[in-house]
Amino acid sequence: DKSNSKSFYVTVVKRTADILIGLAALPFLLVVIVVVGIAIKIDDGGPIFYKAKRIGKDFQEEDSLFFGME
Repeated sequence: DKSNSKSFYVTVVKRTADILIGLAALPFLLVVIVVVGIAIKIDDGGPIFYKAKRIGKDFQEEDSLFFGME
């Protein structure tokens, strides 16, 4: 019974840490994404995001959105 209780708390603590670390990293990652997007726009002049066809599950063709240069 104690091991189930302990593993539950360990799981909750790990999940909470994952969420908090992700939220803390988000502003830094957004800055990097914006800077890279601006660099792509200046260098290439093309769109920052582009769509491409990909083959998905059951060989269905899907549109995928990509960040970067074609």
